[in-house]
Amino acid sequence: MHIKDRTFVVTGGSSGLGLATCQDLCSAGGYIAVLDLNHDAGEEAVKTLGKDKSIFFECDVTESESIEGAIKNVAKWVEKTGKPIGGIVSAAGVGNPGKVCLIVLYVFLHANDGPAD
Repeated sequence: MHIKDRTFVVTGGSSGLGLATCQDLCSAGGYIAVLDLNHDAGEEAVKTLGKDKSIFFECDVTESESIEGAIKNVAKWVEKTGKPIGGIVSAAGVGNPGKVCLIVLYVFLHANDGPAD
């Protein structure tokens, strides 16, 4: 798997296995979009990972609208950094990983269809 200079979306990325995954991906040159419900822990994760290669978006993976909003923000960040999506890691303790993947595909396939608002 190509990690260097790719963006990885990690749900549940602010603690436990999700944070450990973020740290490994980041140390291998990946860019990390941390999605989590815990705002404070998410911001702390970004401080640990480095603000130049990671970003936090608050997200409730049990709610489609929350996932879509976070992924639209990830798409904007990917456009800004120029680092394409390399993978999706579902490390949140709840939710449906398939739903996250489908929303990522939808948002990125329609990213050039007009305003993402």
